[in-house]
Amino acid sequence: GGGAWFMVARIRTRAFEEVRAEAYRARDAGDWTRALALSEQALRIRPDPSLERLAEDGRRRKKEDADLEDLRRRLALARELFRETEQAYYVRGADIAKKRDAALHLAEELDLLAKSHPESADLWRTIGGGWHVGGDPRRAQSALEKALALDPTDGWTNFLLGRTYLEASMSARLGGPDASEKDAARLSTHWAAKAAECMSRIGSEWEARPV
Repeated sequence: GGGAWFMVARIRTRAFEEVRAEAYRARDAGDWTRALALSEQALRIRPDPSLERLAEDGRRRKKEDADLEDLRRRLALARELFRETEQAYYVRGADIAKKRDAALHLAEELDLLAKSHPESADLWRTIGGGWHVGGDPRRAQSALEKALALDPTDGWTNFLLGRTYLEASMSARLGGPDASEKDAARLSTHWAAKAAECMSRIGSEWEARPV
């Protein structure tokens, strides 16, 4: 009886140590899915505070990976809708107002999502694209500037932001009821210069002059 129990205990101890070692090797290799599975397997053999922490880290990373995958899926769907909205402007008979409203609604949803992913340049870039095709240049510019701050070399961000700056330059050139011609020219030049700066990052030949 006692000898058999001792042998079982030794086998369980060896199994625990082997599985625990494998769990840490998986963690060190960056394979958190395997690390989580092995740590949970080892914990079924014996409680261990360090493995509990490893398992908790694994579960947290698993959730983060799932959240990121969901974010990528939502951004892909959003970009498709935004492309369709922009294309609708050039299609006779297209329900532009409906598509624009849908783009604005989706951009609003993504803007709320950005509170959980403030460091995602891809998210801010997509939000900016949504505001742009939806007809809200001020919010488009703000989102794209955040994307640019996170990823200054991204060509698409620079292109979209350059477009919003050019549109601001054109609007300034037209002026308003209370704007002097001098102020309008100054603002137009300012926004045109910012557009040229964006385009220079993607190799385009743009002059810093009013549109």
